[in-house]
Order: sequence, then C-alpha cells, then structure tokens
Amino acid sequence: MSPSEAVQSTKANPELEAKPEATKPKRGLYTPKPKQTQVLARHTMGESNRKIAREEKLDRATVAQILTQPEAVAQKARQKSEVERLGFKAIVAIEEALDSGYIQLAATTGIKLLEGTGVLDKRGLSGMIDDQKARHLRKFDDLLDNLGVEEFPWPPAEPPSSPEPKKRARRKMPKPQMVTEPLDDQGSEGNSSS
Repeated sequence: MSPSEAVQSTKANPELEAKPEATKPKRGLYTPKPKQTQVLARHTMGESNRKIAREEKLDRATVAQILTQPEAVAQKARQKSEVERLGFKAIVAIEEALDSGYIQLAATTGIKLLEGTGVLDKRGLSGMIDDQKARHLRKFDDLLDNLGVEEFPWPPAEPPSSPEPKKRARRKMPKPQMVTEPLDDQGSEGNSSS
C-alpha cells in the first residue's frame, strides 16, 4: 500500500485515525498536608530545597513537586505582591524621613540606609578606616614578600632605655700661627746664605 492510499484509507475508516491519548489526571501528592504546609513555611523562610528535604526526610524531587503545586505557586505570588507593596511603603517612609526638618532623624535614616545597602560598614566610619589600614598593611606585606624580605620590624622597636650616651670629646684643632719673617726667593723662611 502506498502512502497516499494509507492516508485515504484512514480518512475513510475513522477507527484507524490516530487518536490523541487521553491524559491521565494528575494525582495528588502522597505527602500529608501538614508536611506540605511545613515545606511551604520553610521555603518561605528562605531555606533551600536541599535543606528542607534533608530535615523533613523527603526526596528533593518531592519538595520541588510540593513547591510547584498550584496552591504553593499562588501563595508565593501573594507573598511577592505583599513584599513589593511593603517595599514601596518603606521607600516612601525613608524619603519622608530624609526630607524632614529633623537633622538627627534624617542622619540616622541615611546612615541605616547606607549600612543596609552595603555602602557604609555597619561598624561606622571607624570600621571602614580600620579595614583600609588592614588593606594597606596586607599590600605592604605582599610587597615585602616579593622583595624577599623575611622580617620587617614594624612599628620599629623602641630603643632600650639606657643612660644618655656619652658625648665624645672634640679635639681642638691648633690655631694656625702667623709667620712673621718674610720668605726668600726659594720659599724658605729666614736663613738666607747670601
């Protein structure tokens, strides 16, 4: 039978046509509802699927199935919407605090904002200065290592406290003496034999 005859015969005989298989309705999870609720709560708190599976004694695939159930997806969408709404309110409150006439409130809000975003160290300005010093010392240590210097005493050791060093006596240079006799033609003094 040729391909064109096969197509014609299936048109003539509807029983030979390929019927789409009826999809089985998805079965529910065998995991009890309280356990599913616990998994959702832990996921909401930010725990990883692996940690949830290990501590709840479930397979990771089961945890993933629980989190992809329609109820779980809807709950995550509601939570995300709520977080976005609260985030918008927080931004408005921060702007109002920064624009207020109270310098202490504005400064405190600004510092907390900078700390929260990681621009400012939570230890404050002194913490940032300490970190910068430590960074410079590490660079200095690396430089000494590259130069092959084993030890570099820093800060320099204080000299031992001892009595003041003795002063060296200065030798006095003799004063030049004045020659009172005239020099003769040959450059010697006095004794001329003429």
